[in-house]
Amino acid sequence: MVLQYELCRGAIIKLVLHAAKYPHCTVNGVLLGVEEGNEKVQIVDAIPLFHSHHSLAPAVETALFQVDALTQQDKGTKVVGYYHVNERFDDKELGQVARKIADAVHRNNPRACALLLDNAELQSYLQQGGGRFCELYTRERGWSKQPGLQYSDAGVPDILADYIRDGRHASLVDFEEHLEDVEKD
Repeated sequence: MVLQYELCRGAIIKLVLHAAKYPHCTVNGVLLGVEEGNEKVQIVDAIPLFHSHHSLAPAVETALFQVDALTQQDKGTKVVGYYHVNERFDDKELGQVARKIADAVHRNNPRACALLLDNAELQSYLQQGGGRFCELYTRERGWSKQPGLQYSDAGVPDILADYIRDGRHASLVDFEEHLEDVEKD
């Protein structure tokens, strides 16, 4: 049976707000979720990591270590994936750096996925109030696109439009900002 992945409201909101805060940058983060038996992974939250230093190995390793420590305390969720948003609007590839970070996540959870946010499709999602804006990648012999990412996003486009209009995306803090000012959390 093929493993199903479901992207839920909280994760959608955080990863889109992260992309909206840094529209001119590559942004990335990890996905938290719960595994439902051998059939489904629910992606329920996202932890934004970087917006400019996404390829610095020591920073990435530190971030992944911190996230691991956090999930050890919260027994309900675990790291179930990695998300990546390319800097260029027309770039629709999960590049080498993204694949290496996804590999690091995958080493700790062989069911982990990678999501690549499609900037053009995100714009349509927000304007039309729905649709699909992420490509799902899973790793068997290498990272490859897979169909069937499910969205649990009732009302999310409207919520996101309100948040972005109100400037709430500016208050989102990623791990990189936290490293620059530890009072930001």
